[in-house]
Amino acid sequence: MRRTLCALSIFCGLAALPAVAQTVIEGVLYGRDPDGNERPLAGARLQWKGTTVGALTAQDGRFRLARPHGADTLHISALGYKDVDTVLPRHFQGELRLVLEAGRELPRIAVESTAPTISAAPVKTEHITLRQLEQSACCTLAESFEKSPTVEATFSDPLIGARHIQMVGLSGAYVQTLVEAVPAFRGLSLPFQWEYVPGPFLEGIAISKGAASVVDGYEGLTGSISIDYRKPYDGTSFFANLYGSSVGRFEANLISARSLGQQWHGMGFLHGRWAGWERDANGDGFIDMPLARQLNGMVRLLSAGNPELQLLVRGLIDERHGGTLRGVAPERAYSVDILGRRGEFIAKTALELTEGAQLGLRLSVSGQQLQATLGQRRYDGVQQTGLLKVLFVGEESRIRVRAGADMLLDVYDERFADTAWKRQEVAPGLFAEMEYRPREELLLVAGLRGDWHSVAGAFLTPRAYLRWQPLPGVTTRLSVGRGMRIPNPVADNLPFFLSSRQLVFGRLSPEWGWNYGGSVTVLVPVGRIWTVDLELYRTEFRNQVVPDLDSSARLLLVQDVGYARATSALVQLEGRLFGIEMRLAYRWWDVWARTGGQWRRRPLISPHRVLATLSYAPAQGRWQADATVLWNSSGRLPSTAENPDSLRWAERFPAVVRLNGQLTYRLGAWDIYLGVENVTNALQRPAILDPQNPRSPYFDASLVWGPLEGRLLYVGVRWRVQ
Repeated sequence: MRRTLCALSIFCGLAALPAVAQTVIEGVLYGRDPDGNERPLAGARLQWKGTTVGALTAQDGRFRLARPHGADTLHISALGYKDVDTVLPRHFQGELRLVLEAGRELPRIAVESTAPTISAAPVKTEHITLRQLEQSACCTLAESFEKSPTVEATFSDPLIGARHIQMVGLSGAYVQTLVEAVPAFRGLSLPFQWEYVPGPFLEGIAISKGAASVVDGYEGLTGSISIDYRKPYDGTSFFANLYGSSVGRFEANLISARSLGQQWHGMGFLHGRWAGWERDANGDGFIDMPLARQLNGMVRLLSAGNPELQLLVRGLIDERHGGTLRGVAPERAYSVDILGRRGEFIAKTALELTEGAQLGLRLSVSGQQLQATLGQRRYDGVQQTGLLKVLFVGEESRIRVRAGADMLLDVYDERFADTAWKRQEVAPGLFAEMEYRPREELLLVAGLRGDWHSVAGAFLTPRAYLRWQPLPGVTTRLSVGRGMRIPNPVADNLPFFLSSRQLVFGRLSPEWGWNYGGSVTVLVPVGRIWTVDLELYRTEFRNQVVPDLDSSARLLLVQDVGYARATSALVQLEGRLFGIEMRLAYRWWDVWARTGGQWRRRPLISPHRVLATLSYAPAQGRWQADATVLWNSSGRLPSTAENPDSLRWAERFPAVVRLNGQLTYRLGAWDIYLGVENVTNALQRPAILDPQNPRSPYFDASLVWGPLEGRLLYVGVRWRVQ
């Protein structure tokens, strides 16, 4: 009780911080019609990206907006106009005059330049905008990372067909997923969470490296991925996207937005996916990509008053069937059936107390069901999650404080083969984070949270970030932070169970680790702004649970291996040359753990990767061409030396080159796009060990290192109604 009263007194003291004057941006927003006439825009919304600070324009188009420390990108939206981002220089003074273009043009407005992919935030952050998302099909959240040098999305196996992601050399389990600043997709949703978010629902994605903010929890050891759904006030009252591919995958997305009064706005989302063609390009008797059906719907309501209120309700059902082709003899049949159901509710409110001081409340409730038949093995899991957070934000001239309390409840009920797990996790926590700017070019962010966890006990989570801008256009960052997560041995490793290996669950401890590193970002004004970025991050685990494929080709051991580490380096260059937007990136991963009784590099990982993207859209033209080239180096495979000679694979897998392209034609409210994926038809061959005998002790479909889907063509159409 004494600790609770002490924590409450600290929180109340923080809430009493005075909110004094800060940097204020003023200006006028105009709208330009197709004839070139300009008029002031009333009721348009301006908001600093990554914050809750925003404002609406008055009848004469004027606005007055406080600028939080560290904010550099202003998001502007108005009904009937295309929303845009604009970057403000750090030392900007004076009055802004901004102009939005009407219709379906893709405008850019900027004071310094168009918004760069990498922001100047103290945490290394890459932004994927709506415009970039539309440069490829982006049917799911996983496919939205095709052009990202930070996140890699690959297929986890040839039977389930779900994509998983990796960042800084580690799986997506160590990345915190945020849905508009609310933690989401935890635990049992991990194997398919990147397939649960349709790409056309998205407005943008922010990918942050380094341990996530303590405000968002004690997880997110390697970073966070924050997804923003489309907003009902972005100027589009109806949006439709239809997609079909040469491999029999068809999708439909419908979005409708309505004004429900002076302050309320509503939006409905509907997604349907069907893939029903059996295809066996490599002739191994197994379906290359599972047959799939998904129905996914969402409704959101927003009120722009004071207090501001947001409500989001979402539900989906996802079915997959993979394995051997129809007509295979019963003794050779191997079936994989997956059923996933998910529902979630999110509520957020923010009350502006005084200028520069806000009080917020966030509530999220979700339920996840996962049922899987993997050959002769059966899995059933149910997870229920609730999160309540109270957050205070206050600013002084050089200090910004975020502090509050939260309560997390997770209830799991799982059964796999002959083993059952039931557990209830309760984790109340207190947190505080301070941004301090001793000088204009220097920003320090320090955060600390204390939690009591019913499984892990009481612990502290410290995290800190430093940003220094010694020269205009030069940003250097350092970060360090600690994180913890409770492993889910089945959901975390579901694709590795697609084999005849004997399963052994060893010691399963909470995973603890530190992440530290830094980056340098330089904006070079050569013609258009070019961005040069270098980064280096390292993650060190005190305890990590990994699937051990090295102990034996007949054994899968899932256990805590103790100390493990991952080092990641990235160099990238992006800019515009001869009208072509381009990006070139090289990344290196060095990932180690103790498996098979030895200190080894983790298998099935390409240490080296090169990414190149090109985009060309003539000024005022209707055509746009986009291309992506990926090269992944060779890497280590787990040993199969115990197998008969005919069932042994090499010790390493070969390098792979993958090429994608898309051509888009815009005509008024319509976009028609035609694309090709995997032009080189690069495939992992073979993808399954002993596919002719799925009930033999040598069968293994979990050793995936390369593409599993061959060359395909797709066509789609987008239709917008303002």
